[in-house]
Amino acid sequence: MFTKNNLAHLILLSIPLWVLCLSGIFLIPQQAHFIREVCNFVLLTSFLYSLCFLIPSQKLKAICSWIIGFLLSLLLLIKLNFYHIYQVKLSASALFVIFETNAQETSEFLEVYISSTFLFLAGIFILYLLGYGYSLFKRKIIFQLDLKPSFQIILKIGLLGLAVLSAYLIHWKFSEFNILYTTKTSYADYKTTKKLIKEMLAQPTSPYLKEVKKDRKAPKIGVVIIGESTNRNHMSLYGYYRNTNPLLAKQKELWISKDVITPHVHTVIALDKILTLNSFENKRREDNASVIQLANQAGYKTFWLSNQRPVGINESVPTLIGYAATEKKFLNTDNYNRKSYDEVLLPAFNEALQDPAPYKMIFLHLSGTHLGYQERYPNTYEHFKDIPKTKFQHERAYGFINQYDNAVRYNDYIINDLLEQLKAQQTSSYMIYFSDHGDDVFDDYDNAGHSEDIGTNGMFEIPYITWVSPQFKEQLKSDLEVTKIENRKYLMDKFIHAFADLSQIFFDGLDKTKSIYDSTYVEKPRLIKGKIDYDAQKY
Repeated sequence: MFTKNNLAHLILLSIPLWVLCLSGIFLIPQQAHFIREVCNFVLLTSFLYSLCFLIPSQKLKAICSWIIGFLLSLLLLIKLNFYHIYQVKLSASALFVIFETNAQETSEFLEVYISSTFLFLAGIFILYLLGYGYSLFKRKIIFQLDLKPSFQIILKIGLLGLAVLSAYLIHWKFSEFNILYTTKTSYADYKTTKKLIKEMLAQPTSPYLKEVKKDRKAPKIGVVIIGESTNRNHMSLYGYYRNTNPLLAKQKELWISKDVITPHVHTVIALDKILTLNSFENKRREDNASVIQLANQAGYKTFWLSNQRPVGINESVPTLIGYAATEKKFLNTDNYNRKSYDEVLLPAFNEALQDPAPYKMIFLHLSGTHLGYQERYPNTYEHFKDIPKTKFQHERAYGFINQYDNAVRYNDYIINDLLEQLKAQQTSSYMIYFSDHGDDVFDDYDNAGHSEDIGTNGMFEIPYITWVSPQFKEQLKSDLEVTKIENRKYLMDKFIHAFADLSQIFFDGLDKTKSIYDSTYVEKPRLIKGKIDYDAQKY
């Protein structure tokens, strides 16, 4: 018999669905996505509660019912807040980055992205769960039908059938909208990727790099500086209205490439393509190799100096790539101090320069202008305090932009100091500086950070700066066509070819038409997300 108690319980368990329907109208911009989200949630709710109602014990059924309510509420909170921030569904690529995130990055993320909408929805779900728990355990409102044994069997078969049908439909039609399903498949892919990287890229050499040799004109010292989250549009070297590059602006003979973009806007997947043979054109898996391994096999002593938290030595993807270096230093391992400024790399860089090895290749991985901008520079670099130019006129935007620009100005000091140290060696050398991706800081959307799903210009448009010593230029004795280098459109998934070309390293598979430095460079459509022509689809 269907009682008022059963009706009350069905109303209570359906509240998360009503929250999705009412709030999703405002938070989910695409109507098709809204409909599919509702369908997916109905199916997930049906699947979970069908299994719950098969439990014979009323006490266990009540406990299970509340846990399901909590799980559905949590999933909705995450999903709806992601829509609020990014206007898109939670994607597999975003989950991949979450798996790689450490505790500090999580706290920095929460500082920026816990919005008033998030707090409002969290309040609703907390009240719902408290009321649901009170109804289940105090008033003992639970779904129960007083049926004859034969009808109970039919009901159980029906509930089981509903669970199976719901699971099948989720898998068949709505898997990309189901967080649990997407998380499971994404994590499996993530673990596979890390396993492959550990087996191939963390080793000093690669069997897939063949016929490696360096030319007699190869530089004695090569330096590659990998920045973090730096949007070139916030650099005065690239025309930004604020003087964020007072020191580098005084440097002579910098080659400032004006139109370079990253293949991805998240560190993990960006560096996986930038520093290896992986690319959109050549999606290698089992025969991959990195620029560090290439330098090792060419006879360079390699150094990996990092101010990024390794998430436990030999764990994060960039760390695994860097682990192939001859010498490795991870200078940011204190989980209790968020203020680890990039200047800690300066003494380590000097030590590497003084190493007696005749040929040295030094890679530096900066914290740069990573989210938590106010933590990236000391108080002496609190330079910008006025109201910045932005179309988003509110105090939160002003604060974040000022912090970011201060971080960019401090980054200018770091790059300049590294360059001065290298110049003091007075030897055949070069330095390349680029960022893994950029951050949009209230430029084209009303927030700060990066997301591949939004993918504004500032997230893809990165600085790319080259300096070549007079001694190295003399060794090359060739016209490097600086003007062409500075104006070429370039996608960084081809960087290994540019690195090899400038370093005068040759290997089987080197394609100089993919090197920004070579006269044979061929400009091709710059595809992002594997299929979108960036220059035709600018934000």
